[in-house]
Amino acid sequence: MLTLKGFIEIPGDIPVLLTAPHAMGPRADLLTGEIAYRVAIEVGAYALIATVSREDKDYNRAKWRDTPFRKRLQEIIAGLLKTHSEVLLLDIHGMEKPITSFEEITVLFGTSGGVTIDVDYIEMLREELEARDIQGEYAFMEAPQYMGGDIVSYHGKISRGVHAVQLEIAAKNRKLGERDLIDAIVNFIRRWDLTKLYTHELKKTTMRRLLKDAGAKRIGQDAPDVLRDILENIIIQTVVRAANIASTSQRKTIEGKDIRKGASGLLKKKSSQIF
Repeated sequence: MLTLKGFIEIPGDIPVLLTAPHAMGPRADLLTGEIAYRVAIEVGAYALIATVSREDKDYNRAKWRDTPFRKRLQEIIAGLLKTHSEVLLLDIHGMEKPITSFEEITVLFGTSGGVTIDVDYIEMLREELEARDIQGEYAFMEAPQYMGGDIVSYHGKISRGVHAVQLEIAAKNRKLGERDLIDAIVNFIRRWDLTKLYTHELKKTTMRRLLKDAGAKRIGQDAPDVLRDILENIIIQTVVRAANIASTSQRKTIEGKDIRKGASGLLKKKSSQIF
């Protein structure tokens, strides 16, 4: 951990970066710094956590792009893009007050109107939240303050491979020691990172060969892609489950028994939950 002028930096080893620009009071988004820190440590992601108040320097505004915090943010993204095809940026915030007409929603996804992150990644995140009874939804016009600030809109460029989302989290999910939200974000990052790591290994030609080896006389044009998607989903969920089993047992090493148990638990689920 590095403490620099105006922020704390957590170094990482995966192409994921968390930011908490409003972590310091007065008018702090309480415990957003803790969330960014804990998630980053668990998954090995980068994190930048502000140590100045937004009343002094609001890093989520365009006028503060020329600050060490924002310059370092850009440096990390640029460095990761040299060795990775995609980078994930999660900007952590807290809702100051619930939106009366949408009280059941506890996490809002700010994507500048849906242009800063692939919709499939949002759905992946939504799945992890809903698995823990946390309701997530895109920010809407009735709450423009949650649509996404300058960090997401400026740095999130899908065409460059940078996928960014502002997470506005209700106070009830930012309690000290709250695990459900942390687990949802951690699992989402692990699934996303695993997808980036091995998707290119499950080649279409390999899927065609598997189908032919199974006795297929003719193969539909979409069959290899569908098979690959299903296998990727099974692998990702199995490995994430195995990692959680090892972590619960306070082990850093994932063992064969963890993978077997993860796969066994997955196959007991209804097919609609898997695919």
